[in-house]
Amino acid sequence: ANFCKNTPPTRYYAFVPDNTGSTRRVKIIDVSANPAQLVNTITICSSSCGAIYLTAITIYNGWVYITDGGGSTTHYLWKFQVPNPIITGVTLTAANNAYLVGDGGKLGDVYVDSNYVYVMTGWDGGSGGSSNVFRYPNANFTSHPPTALTYDKSTTAGTLDNAANSMDVVGEMVYVVTANSSKFHIIDFSTASPTVKNGGGTSLGGGGRKISVKGSLAYILTDGQFRKYDVVSNPAAPSQLGSSIGTDTTSRGSMFVEGNYAYIVGNGTQNNSIIVVIHSSLFLYLF
Repeated sequence: ANFCKNTPPTRYYAFVPDNTGSTRRVKIIDVSANPAQLVNTITICSSSCGAIYLTAITIYNGWVYITDGGGSTTHYLWKFQVPNPIITGVTLTAANNAYLVGDGGKLGDVYVDSNYVYVMTGWDGGSGGSSNVFRYPNANFTSHPPTALTYDKSTTAGTLDNAANSMDVVGEMVYVVTANSSKFHIIDFSTASPTVKNGGGTSLGGGGRKISVKGSLAYILTDGQFRKYDVVSNPAAPSQLGSSIGTDTTSRGSMFVEGNYAYIVGNGTQNNSIIVVIHSSLFLYLF
């Protein structure tokens, strides 16, 4: 007898922060479907949410991390498990899911690995704000209810330019791009006091929007350009290896780099956007 085993097709899901209206949500969209389909909505805040703005989102080891870059003087990082199955309802409460992190500045990007959670402050929609990077031991994000967490290392005030927009981490090297002064910084967190390897930062020629580091190369999305730098050969003075300008040279929103391709989306309704997202954070999760 012959037997045939049917293997379910791989599904791809986009986790998209939604700040429209009076609530704050994460929408889970099946982008494997044609057309893409909304399959779940997770409510972060359902009332008195005006001061909360969901800024960045990432997923690590089955957990979702999302930051608050709103107008309040206190800012939180939410952590919750990826629904399994994906359509399962999730109920969040501030007491059980929100961790107080940072220095009171608006939270921007977040990066998670097996040891640490890196949180960037100073995000202000590209218009200002003092920026820093804080590193927290991953094991600290287990208390229930969560409390204000103590970081183990951080940059010092004035080290980075204002309005940091994006961050990536390789080992203990942290890469940050900023909007106001259009620079990117390479920060070594392996030292007792994190130090910037490239001095006052490397000029980008346009507001930094997104950075992704793969091996020795940093791919940086700016207002109007897509740039590539060698960040390993000489971190004190990273060399630019190339740049390109698309037909749409206005402000772009986000970027995802995989293999030989960079996927770029518009920040709002851009004529040449492949996909328009609610905010500039888009994370694809593979099941």
